[in-house]
Amino acid sequence: FKKINPDTGYSYIDIGCNLGMYLFMASLEFKLTNVSGVDYNKNYINNILKISNFLDLKIDAQNKKFSEINEKFDIVSCLGIIHHLYSRTEKSNSLLSILENLKSMSNKFLILEFPTEGDSKAKDWTEFSSDVPSNDYSYENFKKIIDELFQKNEIIGKVSDHRPVYLLTI
Repeated sequence: FKKINPDTGYSYIDIGCNLGMYLFMASLEFKLTNVSGVDYNKNYINNILKISNFLDLKIDAQNKKFSEINEKFDIVSCLGIIHHLYSRTEKSNSLLSILENLKSMSNKFLILEFPTEGDSKAKDWTEFSSDVPSNDYSYENFKKIIDELFQKNEIIGKVSDHRPVYLLTI
């Protein structure tokens, strides 16, 4: 967020928001007023709503799938879940379609963690089917796609050696 220096009028969504850490940071630290999160875990969403209500924050947290998001936001974050979207929760089996969908949701910025094929969970969850080209879920393919789709891309951090975090500019 500090790299973006968001205006308080920016809208924000965290896809796969878990227990809402980034939602609360966006609302409390950066004073964003249009803050949303989605997660497939109903218990996480209920806890976010309880906490935001207690803190008198206006956070919209919903239990829905990635494919059900129809709104656009200035800032979209998708951290630690692209490999889930690829082969588990949405079974997309296409990096291109996931990244195109993420781009279509964002007006300005996409913050994206990409677990490479060197990450043990990504490796386990993306090499599951013979119908998926073996090179589709690869760091090389990811880089090629983001170079084509986004005006600017830069690594802004790393969760681990095999999980770079990118700031992609629309």
